[in-house]
Amino acid sequence: MDHTTSNRYTQMMMAALPFLPQNEKQFLSTYITMNEIMKTLSYLAKEEEDILSQCSLNSEEPEVGFYHSIRNFCTEQEKEMLDLFFNFTRAKHYSDEYTIMNQTEDSVI
Repeated sequence: MDHTTSNRYTQMMMAALPFLPQNEKQFLSTYITMNEIMKTLSYLAKEEEDILSQCSLNSEEPEVGFYHSIRNFCTEQEKEMLDLFFNFTRAKHYSDEYTIMNQTEDSVI
């Protein structure tokens, strides 16, 4: 994260701090800290935006993206449980869609 929040110029200012008078040290140190905080917040907002945009790739079925995202980190036993849960969830989803389709067909007739 250090390279993300500070650049070459920030590193140069930090290196110059010990050689400055006390009042200038305080000012420059505060400036550097505020600059790093702003860059960190910007970085975190971008990271959150990237994560959320990945989640919205499959906006009709967000559980599919969730399933694939966490499955990579599971043990074999956890994968089996996750697969079982996911299959039940998908079956319920398709059952609900089938029920809705039948209800709309019945109302048309």
